Amino acid sequence: MKYLLILTTLMLFGCSKNSSPQLPLVSSVFTLPQAASAQYLAWHTSGDLLWLDQDLQLIKHKKLDLYSLQRVEKLNDGLLLLVEANKNNEIVDEFIKLSFSGEQLTHWTALPDSVNSITTEGNKVSFLGFMGDKYQLSEDSIDATGNNYGKQASIITLNSNEQIICHGSDSTHAPKCSKSGTQSWTKEGLWGASPKLCANYLVEDSFHKAGSNVDNWQVAIRDTKTGNIIGEIDLPELTNTQCIDDQLITIGQTINVYQLPQLQPISVTTCAGEKAQDATVSATDIICINTAGKLISQRLQ
Repeated sequence: MKYLLILTTLMLFGCSKNSSPQLPLVSSVFTLPQAASAQYLAWHTSGDLLWLDQDLQLIKHKKLDLYSLQRVEKLNDGLLLLVEANKNNEIVDEFIKLSFSGEQLTHWTALPDSVNSITTEGNKVSFLGFMGDKYQLSEDSIDATGNNYGKQASIITLNSNEQIICHGSDSTHAPKCSKSGTQSWTKEGLWGASPKLCANYLVEDSFHKAGSNVDNWQVAIRDTKTGNIIGEIDLPELTNTQCIDDQLITIGQTINVYQLPQLQPISVTTCAGEKAQDATVSATDIICINTAGKLISQRLQ
């Protein structure tokens, strides 16, 4: 009778492909390159880094001694971490480079300015400080380039000859982006955070259209060749976006996958029926993080 009850319970509820409950809570996740020994990297602002296989089984757990982990960027040969450290009761920015398997390769301390934005080109890394000065990271130093782009600037690299410089709003002007090189342009936007590059498109994920008593939050898709907005996606519950090649993943109440420049999703799902704070996709699965910080794996619909 006992075994019949267990069998009946399994038949009623099924077996789901959810995350392992023993994993630490995380806030972000992305897919690692094929050169890495793991399928996914998940991390938390507290400094936890988790290397996971395709079934979300833990391969490696690394805990960094820091004040806060702010960003993790993929390079061609490893991972770049932007962290906050507590030095003499002052919170300062630092960079750490890890191999794909988690070994520390380089640690840059004593940055000349706080980090406003990061630009990566293969394994080359540069950043803009708060005042807009550009710095280049080398293996053992932080080198000033002599270029200044003004406050609240970010650089989006298209290729070796073309880049887009974006500036946030201030009391004198709206947010704007300017493209250099062939077919240059300057366009104003209505975004609050610098756009992301998805293949040949800029994704302005805090697009706000005024004109009513109710905020109308949308995602604008801008063609990098012309600077024109090709369309807008209505996503009032947006919490994050990810770009994988020419696919845009919008994350919020639902997880939507778009094949740009199409503006209709090719996949719509939820994080096991819940709102998601981050997600990434593979050819067959969606790996998402619910608002409680739990990793969940489910089939791509």
